Amino acid sequence: MAEVPPANAPLRGLRILVAEDESLISLLAEDMLVDAGVLEVVVAATLAEARTILAEPDPIDAAVLDVKLGVDSGIELGAVLAERAIPFVFATGLGPDGEIPKTFGDIPILQKPYTGDDLVEAICRARRTVAA
Repeated sequence: MAEVPPANAPLRGLRILVAEDESLISLLAEDMLVDAGVLEVVVAATLAEARTILAEPDPIDAAVLDVKLGVDSGIELGAVLAERAIPFVFATGLGPDGEIPKTFGDIPILQKPYTGDDLVEAICRARRTVAA
């Protein structure tokens, strides 16, 4: 029987997209998000899969985007989410000055490897930024 997240879980009830091509990282992120109260974690290993998920009728509340999404770039997906006012964070092992354009200067960046607290804080910060 699945545990019910506490009422004060920071991401309780949200549907979050994790666009990550490394399966171990996406599994860890999924566990961290479920622990933070996320209702549904939807994982995409490619840009095409992520676009398919975004076309579904169920809305995404936030997203975690790997900067290097296989042969594609999570930056392209970030532009789509920004247009739709969907909060997101970039995850990268490249360093904070990696390949992220300056136009995304207000988007939180998670340095891999990250902790559950880092992940939750970054998503909460992204949600506050979009809501402002």
